[in-house]
Amino acid sequence: YMKKLQKHNGFTLLEIIVSLGVLAILGLVLSQTFISSVRTSGKGEITQEVVQNGNFAVEIASRMILNSRGVTSSCAIAGVSSPDLVFTNIDGGVTTVGCVSDSGVLRVASTSASSVSYLTSDALTLSGATCEEALVFTCSIVGDANKKIHMSFSLMQKNADARAFEKASSPFELTITTRN
Repeated sequence: YMKKLQKHNGFTLLEIIVSLGVLAILGLVLSQTFISSVRTSGKGEITQEVVQNGNFAVEIASRMILNSRGVTSSCAIAGVSSPDLVFTNIDGGVTTVGCVSDSGVLRVASTSASSVSYLTSDALTLSGATCEEALVFTCSIVGDANKKIHMSFSLMQKNADARAFEKASSPFELTITTRN
């Protein structure tokens, strides 16, 4: 006599376990990719903010120096470095561009008369423990009257507790020859 084979309309336990394992591995790979892209995006935004702030500070300082009547500090002796630069404006007023400590945050600022204009965001800080380390102006004499001014600093996010993959820092340099 012949035995009839029974048809089963479902999955075996082994098939379900293998399917769940494949789905778990796929989920793990996709979640790691997502987490990595979110981290990269966050660092990209922070880096963009650092670069924009640094470029703004360099551009404003450059315009102020080029449009001044003359530099009056730290350029008296060639090769001397200073954390700030003092110059006379076209209107005869005196302006200082330099490092200013703003509630423990080292920032690039322009000081004219009694007003301070910050050239960098308070979400960022200059790299260095003190202003003398963080922002450096070095001058040299070119020809009879013109001065060659070199400005250098590094800017980084203020959040010191950020994880290493989130930290953003960028160096900035400017070399300019005065007209006066």
